[in-house]
Amino acid sequence: MLKRKRDDDTENEIMHVNGRHHAMGINDRPSAVVEVAVGVSVLVFGKHAAVVRYMTNSAEPPLVGVEFLRPVGNCDGMWNSKRFFQCKLNRGMFVRKDQVEPFSTRDAAACTLQAMWRRRKQTLAFKTLVLTQTWNTLDNHQEQLNLKRAEQTKSACDALSILAKELVLSKPPLPRTLSELPTTYDGPELHWPLTLPNVLSMMEHFKLGHVMHATYVMEVLAQATPLFKASPTLQHVDVGPTDRLTIIGDLHGQLQDLYCILLTNGLPSGTNKYLFNGDFVDRGHFGAEVVLVLLCFKLLYPNGVFLNRGNHESRNQNSWMGFEEEILRKYNTTPTTATTNQAVTVLAGFQDMFDTLPLCALVLNRIFIVHGGLFSARHVTLDQLNHVDRFREPPLHSKLDQDRLFEEMLWSDPRTIHGQQASVRGAGVEFGEDVTNEFCSVNKVALVIRSHECVPEGYAVLHGGRLITLFSASKYCGTQMNKGAFCSLKADCRPEIQQFIAPPLHTYSRVKPMFPQYNSVGGDLHLAHEVVNEADMSADTTMHASLEEDSLRMIAERICEHKSDLFRYFTQHEHAARNGRVSRVVWADALKAELKLDLPFLLYQSKLVDVEADNTINYSKFLSRYRIENPAMDSTGWQANMIATICKKLYRAMGAGSIQHAFQIFDTDASGSIEYDEFAHTLKQLDTGLSDKQVSSRYITPLKCLE
Repeated sequence: MLKRKRDDDTENEIMHVNGRHHAMGINDRPSAVVEVAVGVSVLVFGKHAAVVRYMTNSAEPPLVGVEFLRPVGNCDGMWNSKRFFQCKLNRGMFVRKDQVEPFSTRDAAACTLQAMWRRRKQTLAFKTLVLTQTWNTLDNHQEQLNLKRAEQTKSACDALSILAKELVLSKPPLPRTLSELPTTYDGPELHWPLTLPNVLSMMEHFKLGHVMHATYVMEVLAQATPLFKASPTLQHVDVGPTDRLTIIGDLHGQLQDLYCILLTNGLPSGTNKYLFNGDFVDRGHFGAEVVLVLLCFKLLYPNGVFLNRGNHESRNQNSWMGFEEEILRKYNTTPTTATTNQAVTVLAGFQDMFDTLPLCALVLNRIFIVHGGLFSARHVTLDQLNHVDRFREPPLHSKLDQDRLFEEMLWSDPRTIHGQQASVRGAGVEFGEDVTNEFCSVNKVALVIRSHECVPEGYAVLHGGRLITLFSASKYCGTQMNKGAFCSLKADCRPEIQQFIAPPLHTYSRVKPMFPQYNSVGGDLHLAHEVVNEADMSADTTMHASLEEDSLRMIAERICEHKSDLFRYFTQHEHAARNGRVSRVVWADALKAELKLDLPFLLYQSKLVDVEADNTINYSKFLSRYRIENPAMDSTGWQANMIATICKKLYRAMGAGSIQHAFQIFDTDASGSIEYDEFAHTLKQLDTGLSDKQVSSRYITPLKCLE
């Protein structure tokens, strides 16, 4: 809605009706001016409907006492302890006469539409906030699970590594070679020494979905790795009087965001410098392409492009979060090819390069830049950080001081707390404003810039303005509704933050080429902005549905993992009638307690479980709804075989006695009924061959085993 004009223009061309200007039309007729008087309906501040209850012309300026139709006032008709009119509490207000205007049905309709739009907008904003927080909580929990899985498999991996070394001594290693460049290859090519037109041609291929041949990939990695090896762990970045430095947060394989930034902010150069602050890969589909573009610009401008390592530049994360799968998919050769381990060669090349990346940077000796955050130790100095041995896989949960600094630079998060606390991610720490202030004071820096967290606006200013979070992957994972952001600064060290929403990658195909003149902006910038605006107009409801669907999928995975724990909780908190039902509140409490997730489960209840007619939840139906199946085969057959096998073992363990004898064995307290705990305890005592976890499974019930 346009703001209402307040002038008294009464020229013939324009007439002023109820505070709005309208062009004089053939059907418009000047009407009598409605005066504001006691009893007249008015609009206050151009939006609140009210009735005039009192007027005075003696005051300067003239005052009007109004009674609002809704409780948006600040009095009940009293002013300076004197009553001037009667109205309900919080529905009265005294305003200047020029702040009211006559009310009409047209104004009422406009106000109704505005109110509906505001409610709709606030509802969408709230839903976005809830869905985003839910997704981030689940995502952090997923990272924690991945770290636990890595720890569980570490001993096996170490044993395999020892075995591999022994095999190398006895047998020649498998050849790590690359397939030959096919004559039909039409993908991006590189020529040395590298030139800007060559790099831009490669980017044009990438936007069309072309995969670079492994030969060129390994050439880039071989050229870039020594550059990083020669760099210090703490990079020192200078910004000259004519320079500009732009800091980029997480990209996570989202090539469209990298292209959007370069179109908006210009290509890297010796004066248009960039610092990419980690997490280039995983989750997105174009991790390899993102890294290759960054490395090529690093080779072109060694003193104009800088990279910090993120927690996803590691073998641990790559194996669980997508980059390893991406490389195996893109670079696997056919079984008939002699070089069947080409993908392993390429993956090893990327990960060896990751091991050489610096961990942090200092800009103009005033701004500290790191991917994750600060530390559990007190009084950490920049010199200590510079001496961290970084040429290795990032350590986790080590007690060595250097290892902890390494881990926390990649994993820590700022919070509104005092001091430090354990991180919900399972690595690094969460630190408060006092930690940030102490670090800045000890090292004489003014600002900390970090990434590592998806924030709705693309950036967040924390800890009294001493810390900024930057996240540059807009619409993260294709399900989030966040903006991306990057931060630019010049020699005066004053940061300027720009937000953006990148269009889908396929839309760049219409922009040919992206940088036709090989300059910082080029003629395509205008078209790029049009594409960004097109992306902004995407339906919120579609994004909400996608984000909610992804969150529900992750919740379902946790339910499958903790079914036995949930079953135990439900049996301990079910209704007194013990009819296999629990209240909605108990159901939500069970999910919070057993899944270890602080989420608004009642908000998702209708999507996760059906409610009975008496508003209770049948927990057996709920748990049976979630199971792991192979859609390519029928699951009923192997389940029946499993139950039959367990029953045979039980009969043998009981000495092949009668069903009555079996009942007596399980009914340990002779109560006439078998409780879940009794059944589980007895199973553990019998030689059934079942593990404790199998015994706890809700599928092993007395009814099924003794029927």
